[in-house]
Amino acid sequence: MRKYETISVLKHVKKILEKEKGDMDWSSFLLSLLEENKRLKRLVSFMRLVEIISKEDLEKIKRESEEFRRNFRIGDQL
Repeated sequence: MRKYETISVLKHVKKILEKEKGDMDWSSFLLSLLEENKRLKRLVSFMRLVEIISKEDLEKIKRESEEFRRNFRIGDQL
């Protein structure tokens, strides 16, 4: 048996959300909002990185990452 919870929201907010959700059930609608929000946050973060990181920076990161992978060994002693 599924368990349900009640979430209190202002009436005008619920009216707006009901129009947006259309035929979706509340659980699916809210999960889709959450996923879209996460996707947009990742996109904004990526776009900010693109603005501040130069091509040379990316090449250096790539080289250092490859070197790290070649040299990293689990269990190596200091």
